[in-house]
Amino acid sequence: MARQVFVAAECGMFNHKGGVAALLNKYHLPGTLRDEYGKSLIHYIASPTAVDGRPPWEAEDIVKFLTSHEHFINSVDFRGRTALHHLAGHPHSKHERIIWCGREWAAEEAWVSVAKLLTQYGCDPRLADDTGNTAHTLATDAANHDLAQFLQEYRDGHDQSRRLPLE
Repeated sequence: MARQVFVAAECGMFNHKGGVAALLNKYHLPGTLRDEYGKSLIHYIASPTAVDGRPPWEAEDIVKFLTSHEHFINSVDFRGRTALHHLAGHPHSKHERIIWCGREWAAEEAWVSVAKLLTQYGCDPRLADDTGNTAHTLATDAANHDLAQFLQEYRDGHDQSRRLPLE
């Protein structure tokens, strides 16, 4: 039964009959469910699985999941990677055009929007995985320039807010 939830999550099926929400409710499963690799549903939201390069979950479904199901936004898989690590580590072309959330996007632009949603709900891009890589490092290595820039600006903004003013 848990496998069905992850298959639905991988396909981006949230509110559909047989989708993530219905299966969690039907089997009384928590939103904190993990697969055999330690990946949570948050990881599936951020993992590129669609053949055309678009995010598998619509933005509206991401928000519905995050606001209606228990989850650990910074959960890590067995490699110490958060959802942002998964999102950042796969190349997303700026030139590839996709349909996501009912409109045309550059693939990388859509994925930056997913990253922004996750950070708005508390996913911390400053966390390092088991090898010491942050999501920013992975985005840079994968040539996801817009995503790397967003993650850098996020980190810089949060590091600045923690500094004490000089007296």
